[in-house]
Order: sequence, then structure tokens, then C-alpha cells
Amino acid sequence: MQWNWDSAIVAAGWAVFDEMRAWEELETLFSDQWKDGMVASINFHKFSKTYFPGPEIWGTPENPSKTSGISQPPVAALSARFMYEHTAHPVEAKKNIEDLFPKILAWHRWWYKVSTLLGFFSLASQSFCTWILFSPKFSKAHPATALTINYFGQ
Repeated sequence: MQWNWDSAIVAAGWAVFDEMRAWEELETLFSDQWKDGMVASINFHKFSKTYFPGPEIWGTPENPSKTSGISQPPVAALSARFMYEHTAHPVEAKKNIEDLFPKILAWHRWWYKVSTLLGFFSLASQSFCTWILFSPKFSKAHPATALTINYFGQ
């Protein structure tokens, strides 16, 4: 399991003493990027029957899902820039940032699309209740109390 914000921030930490591991952290984060550009809050690389909210609850097209059905603001861009600007290996860092840039750009464009569609930019603190309230599965069960933007197949 890989958490979006955690991985982005941890990558910057890894960069101080193991640059290749730092780039690998970001590459893995983007490995399950959605076709529309979204990078989910959780990537489920290995399924666990004991973790909640697990891949089966997100209401994504794949079931069980490889990711959660929600995202977090794209702080990975800050980490990638930090890693590029503070590298001891400029040739490798340039290649890594060039490989990641289209994915980062797609994610930023996805956020712009979402905020434009809603007419505002919304950011909630890291709260499990908020995540559940805005998940597709919760929205189907409680449509009067949840706001959901369903991008699946649209």
C-alpha cells in the first residue's frame, strides 16, 4: 500500500541520502495514475484483507481496485522539484524529471478540471470521515449528504 502525500514527502527525505530510492518512490506513486490524470490517495500494490478502507469499497471501475477513488493535492510536484534542484547526479535527475513531468502535468490538469467543474477549490484535512463522505460508495447509499464527481467512463 502506498499513500500519496506520505510518498511525496518521504521521497524528498530519501533524496538526502539515496536519490535513486527517492525517484523510485515517485515513479511507483505514478504507476497507477488514472487515464484522466488523477493520482489516487492510496495505491494498493498488495491486497490486504485486514486494511480498511480496502480496495473493495471505493466503487471504482476495477473491483477490487488498484487505487482508492479519491485524490489529494499534487504535492509530489514539490518533491520532484526539490529532488531535481538538490541532486548530486544531474544527468540522472534530468532524465527522471523529464519522465515524470507529463504525469505531474496531467495530475495538475486533472485538479484544475475538478476545481473548474465544481466552481471552487476544496481541500479537506486528513480526516477519514471526509474521505468516506465523499467516496462513490457512500454517495450511492447517502445521496443527500455526499458530493461526488464520478469520472468513471465519462
